[in-house]
Amino acid sequence: MKRCDVGSGLWQQALGRRAWLRLAGAAALAGIPRGVESDPATMHDPPARGPAEEELEQAKAAARKVTSGTLGTVQSAHFQAVGDATEPYMNQMLLDCERIALDFLSYYRSVGFEVERPDRRLTLIIFRDEKPFFKILPDAPKNAVGVYRRDTNFFVFYDLRNARRVDSRAGRMNAITFAHETTHQLTFNTGLLNRKGDVPKCIAEGLAMYGEVPNSSGHYDPGRILYGRLRQVAAIRGAGKWVAATELLSDDKKAQKSYDQSWLLVHFLMKHADRLPQFRAYLKTIYQRTDSNHRLEDARAHLGDLVLLDRELFRYGIELPGTL
Repeated sequence: MKRCDVGSGLWQQALGRRAWLRLAGAAALAGIPRGVESDPATMHDPPARGPAEEELEQAKAAARKVTSGTLGTVQSAHFQAVGDATEPYMNQMLLDCERIALDFLSYYRSVGFEVERPDRRLTLIIFRDEKPFFKILPDAPKNAVGVYRRDTNFFVFYDLRNARRVDSRAGRMNAITFAHETTHQLTFNTGLLNRKGDVPKCIAEGLAMYGEVPNSSGHYDPGRILYGRLRQVAAIRGAGKWVAATELLSDDKKAQKSYDQSWLLVHFLMKHADRLPQFRAYLKTIYQRTDSNHRLEDARAHLGDLVLLDRELFRYGIELPGTL
């Protein structure tokens, strides 16, 4: 099995000097030491043995069961991957993971959330095409490209460009899915959400969508307006299928069918100065919950009158700048 560490040489080659310097600046903002220690292959290097190594072995075992291809292993400072995808492709994916993580930590710290770098490398399984992906995740939606699993803490992904039915948007769908699922993995491993707790689906998915699209410079700064999702919100509103905030927060089945409203809810709570402290307090409270019995109680305690919240959210979907 091949193994490769993503070191500073590869990073600089892939990013170019200017982009590398920007990334180093982002690392400083995220609290990662600069200088010699900021080499991506060594900074915050996890212990030689521990949970990360155990998870990697589990991921290898799972991957071996579904593919006959040669498995490779790559590592970066805070992520590790195993799979039958090519080594350069997996290296690039971990490079993207590191970029997303830096932007994630920098952003959430800047708006007052107490998030920390994971204490070990996070694990990905990356396949060349869809065949082993759907064998390892037989219950995944047919249009899925990647899935983060809370039970294993693995992010499983495949390169849509190699799928039997190639979509003309494969590259963009790869990028969006990768950022979405990496953000899921980060929310559940940085102290924002509790992987073993009860988290309303609208909150988990809303936060993932909140960080799924990069800006023009390639940074995954959360909080951009997603015009496609905004159009879907307008369609929901026009069809009379709006899901009330009380249902969105308490009923995961309805939230499953209302992803775009989930994005709008998180965007609204994050972007309003009076709502942001409420949202921080709400997330801190639900972090301790292990069942869904207190969902509406917690929401009302921190987000206030949910009927009022729903009215404000409905209006926000209409008045959000750039609405098409």
